[in-house]
Amino acid sequence: MDRKWIHLLFAGLGIVLMYVFTRALDWGWSSFGKPNVSVVYLFSGFLSLFFVILAWSNQRIFGFLHDSLTELSKVSWPTGKETGLAVLVVALTVVIAALFLGGFDAIGSLLARVVY
Repeated sequence: MDRKWIHLLFAGLGIVLMYVFTRALDWGWSSFGKPNVSVVYLFSGFLSLFFVILAWSNQRIFGFLHDSLTELSKVSWPTGKETGLAVLVVALTVVIAALFLGGFDAIGSLLARVVY
């Protein structure tokens, strides 16, 4: 298994952590005053880099991701045509169920008006 996908996952984790930390620090700092944007971004960057390096250097996490990606490469994924047909079946089932339940609701509403 090529490790570039694992490194790409860690890079994505870094981007997500950078976004979350930036928003959290900006929100927390704005409770006390106007936040300094450059300090917020710098601190968020260092914090996210720290957590990504911590996770990347952990052999259990790296091994888990490697094993997960290896297993995912063995999966036989459906083709686009199969996926489209499955979406069509689900959409038709939802429409039929909605009509069925709507009919029962209309009948129940009519009966309730007659009784009351």
